[in-house]
Amino acid sequence: MTDCWALNPRDRPSISWCCDEVKWMASLPPLGGVPSDSKVGAGRLLLQMGRMHYQRGRYGDAASLFQQVLQGATSKKDRKESAEASYWLGNISASQGKYTEVEEFYTRAQDTYWDIFDDLGRANVLRVEAEEFFRQAHIIYAYIGNDMGRYNALVGRGDVNCARSRHAQAESLYTRSLEISTRIDYVQGQANAKYRLAEVYCRQSQHTMADPFYKEAREIYARIGVQIVFPRISYSARNPRITLSQGVFGRVRDQPVRTQPEDFTC
Repeated sequence: MTDCWALNPRDRPSISWCCDEVKWMASLPPLGGVPSDSKVGAGRLLLQMGRMHYQRGRYGDAASLFQQVLQGATSKKDRKESAEASYWLGNISASQGKYTEVEEFYTRAQDTYWDIFDDLGRANVLRVEAEEFFRQAHIIYAYIGNDMGRYNALVGRGDVNCARSRHAQAESLYTRSLEISTRIDYVQGQANAKYRLAEVYCRQSQHTMADPFYKEAREIYARIGVQIVFPRISYSARNPRITLSQGVFGRVRDQPVRTQPEDFTC
């Protein structure tokens, strides 16, 4: 904070730096006159602080806070916070390579979300589990030199990241899968990777970058005899965003084309 008081404007931090620092701070909505010694909101604040430490790579501090949430969850009202704490403890264990604990925490989170009918919470856990499984599979395939396995694992990880709107990560993973499919001359894999890259760019409204990949994917599918339905662009008077219909469908003699996620929009 004192850096902002520097007499020379050039020595003061930039706006982007301040925003980056502030976004790490835990925050909660006003508690509406709840007494200061009340435990209402304490679990939520611990979760926010734990996430802050996790995102900074301070796994020990984060784990301690999440464990406090679990210990303080004594009523049914605390079950959602308990599930979130288990979820984040699973993430920490995954980052530390403690895979037995990963399964334990994710299972606990899943069970709790199921009990409280929180489908979004369950979906989030499943996505993280899927990403971790694909990551481990990629390591194994790389170790044994199985390029086709590496390709499939990278595409799977890319799909998970794309579904979570992690566009930069998805783009990187799809690009790597394109490089592998090109090197091993897996033609349909090249088309699949190019289609996915186009979807990532389209999601970010980078249409000039998406169009060439759509075109190249379409040409490859046509050449190898895959029947496809490419996105149709439609406009809405209420929303000027361009909406894409569900992506590629079809099959080729040796392997089917994987169905694209249904929620791709740009």
